[in-house]
Amino acid sequence: MLKIDSLKTIDVLVVTFYSDLEILNKVLQRLSESAKACSDLLCRVTIVDNSYGRDQAYFDSLQSLVKSSDLDIDLQKAPANLGFGRANNVAFELCSKKTPSSDAILVLNPDAFLSVNALQQAVEIFDRSEER
Repeated sequence: MLKIDSLKTIDVLVVTFYSDLEILNKVLQRLSESAKACSDLLCRVTIVDNSYGRDQAYFDSLQSLVKSSDLDIDLQKAPANLGFGRANNVAFELCSKKTPSSDAILVLNPDAFLSVNALQQAVEIFDRSEER
């Protein structure tokens, strides 16, 4: 494992739309494992729930899931079904206001499972990249 020169910050953007919360929970657990495997990484997650009109019980369950996670998660409820692209833009805008600013942004589908070393490998590739 290469040593990273300094702490890197990655913002992970997740847009939910009637997402299976059991699967999302597993995705977040795997993301947490991947973040812990990269000791010099600050991993922040922004979830925009795009499930406009869904029963409030769904959002309450999503909030409970977020609270039970050991990740730094900012959960936002979209005011309408914005579509995938616009909801990601909302998430991007939210994370762009955070301090420290991000070194990288990862758009992660709510059903995509990262390998344990995925973030470490991404940071190493990013560090070696000549174009930033």
